[in-house]
Amino acid sequence: MVRALRPVGVRLLALVAIVAIALSGSPAAAQIGESEIQIVELDSSTYPDIEVIVDVPRSFADTVLTSSQFALQEGGVRRDIDVEKLQESTAIVLAVDTSGSMAGDALLVAKQSALAFLDELPPQHPVAVVGFGDTASVISPLGLDREASRAAVDNLVSGGETTLFDALVTSAEVLGEGDADRYAVVLLSDGADTRSEATVAEATSALDAADIDLYSVGLETGDSKLVELAELTGDVDGRYLAASDLSQLGAVYEDLAARLANQYRISFEATSKGPVEVLVSVASEGNLAVASTTTELAPALTISVPTPAASPGPAPVEPQTTFESVVEEIAPGRLQAGWVFWAGVGALFFTFTVIAYQVFSMGRSTPPRRGLEPRSRQNDRRLSGLADWASSVVDRVFLDGSRRGAMNAALDRAGLNVRPGEFIVLTACVALAGLAIGWVVHPLVGAGLAAVIAVSARFVVGYMGMRRRNLFAAQLDSTLLVLASSLRAGHGVQRALTAVAEEADAPTSEEFTRVVAETRIGRDLIEALQGVADRLGNDDFDWVVRAIAINRELGGNLSEVLDNVGNTIRERNQLRRQVRALSAEGRLSALVLYILPFGVAGFVRMTNPGYLAELTESNVGMIFIGLAIVAMIGGGAWIKKIVTVRF
Repeated sequence: MVRALRPVGVRLLALVAIVAIALSGSPAAAQIGESEIQIVELDSSTYPDIEVIVDVPRSFADTVLTSSQFALQEGGVRRDIDVEKLQESTAIVLAVDTSGSMAGDALLVAKQSALAFLDELPPQHPVAVVGFGDTASVISPLGLDREASRAAVDNLVSGGETTLFDALVTSAEVLGEGDADRYAVVLLSDGADTRSEATVAEATSALDAADIDLYSVGLETGDSKLVELAELTGDVDGRYLAASDLSQLGAVYEDLAARLANQYRISFEATSKGPVEVLVSVASEGNLAVASTTTELAPALTISVPTPAASPGPAPVEPQTTFESVVEEIAPGRLQAGWVFWAGVGALFFTFTVIAYQVFSMGRSTPPRRGLEPRSRQNDRRLSGLADWASSVVDRVFLDGSRRGAMNAALDRAGLNVRPGEFIVLTACVALAGLAIGWVVHPLVGAGLAAVIAVSARFVVGYMGMRRRNLFAAQLDSTLLVLASSLRAGHGVQRALTAVAEEADAPTSEEFTRVVAETRIGRDLIEALQGVADRLGNDDFDWVVRAIAINRELGGNLSEVLDNVGNTIRERNQLRRQVRALSAEGRLSALVLYILPFGVAGFVRMTNPGYLAELTESNVGMIFIGLAIVAMIGGGAWIKKIVTVRF
């Protein structure tokens, strides 16, 4: 029992909590999923001087970002950084699928998107245009003449098969003739290769040999077969972007052009060796974007770390500041900490809770004789006095007469032997403990945990009261049997009540013990029994109290009256249990049907996030989700109405 824990035990628990947290150490670094900024390259060839090249989305491209807007953490430790915007030229090949499946609106929108891409791209980047249908051909050679590139895009016509692999080999040959600092292929297709002379191995080898970055855009049409394109992009560590419909294509191209035009070099001095997480974040005008990678920092080692290819599905085109990104930017990896760390956190929370409870339980037993009180007991009584003072302040300041009475009734119904002020102070102590524990992860987590604890306290008291009321109702028929038996044996009502208090199980024994104690100090018996009925809200016991009151006024055989009332209650309970047994299968089915949609949705969300996008990322889908929730609530209320028996 908690009351049996003495201060020594509390101190021991606190020590265990501190040791557990100390053993946990720094939590393991966490991998962040696809984020708004991209780590294009990490160069550690001049270790410990490290260079990281990142690109930023359109929302950050309006102004030149400075070092104060970037932050970098190496293994969870923030580093001083130098940031400069890259002014290097990037030679780019625009490779557009012109096969028959792109005929009509698809090619028209693709051409418009490519033109928007050229308009967004800075003039120092040379561009070539390659179209691939039955064959892969260079429509416009590599150069800085934007008008020639625009004319080449306008001249694209659809027809024939898809030579995707040949297009990549041709693009690599075109870029091999250029003289630029970096090279990239931006490829648009709506399907798999059907006619290339080159193989997929030859295409990937050509890109890797020339150190070319691949950005592939998968357009979903009626003939889309994009799995091969996504896999190929992943094989060369490129970036795959999916456009679920034509309306998204322009935004994808504009964002990609902005990224290629807004790349930054971040330099810092590393202290770690071996595998380490490098996390980069940028904040500007209320926008926050984060990217991370786990790499191995070692001398003479250059690691290229582009974003892994994503599965086909809708691609977000606008960055969003998410709670997870804020958490990882400030305290990376804590949410993926090991079990030892979380065991320490749990032990610390338990320790805070026990200490708070002990403060209120101190000094309630009979104190030792004056002059023999040990120093530890004197300290405990000081804590108890502090708790009493805090409780009295809460009573005076926050609780008026009606609130105090309602809370006191709820605590009595739940069987909690605390005053309303004590309960509020105790809840506040536990909430503060939750705030301290949650602060380890993030301040928002701490505030949320404290709020949940504060709100949950009321529901816990309500649940305890309901459970206690149901137990009292289930024991009532046997209680009346004991009362009637005692009366038939010649005992008086007071002695019969004492027998119930001694022989019955809780909570009946607790309530009847209270009745006996109240009558001994002068309270009327009927008032004391009526207090039990009102406190527990039991209509059956209210009839029992009325029967005893009538018998006291008119006389008669009270044991026979209690037998009759007990038989009636017993039959009603039997009927209630029968209904509950017959409806058990239906109630279980309702519970399963309640949980199943959320369980399936959660599983699908983890295994295939894009599958539910049509439902969760559209207005129509959200409307249907709302209607489904309303229907579930209505069905649950209906089932509860059917299986609830009222007499």
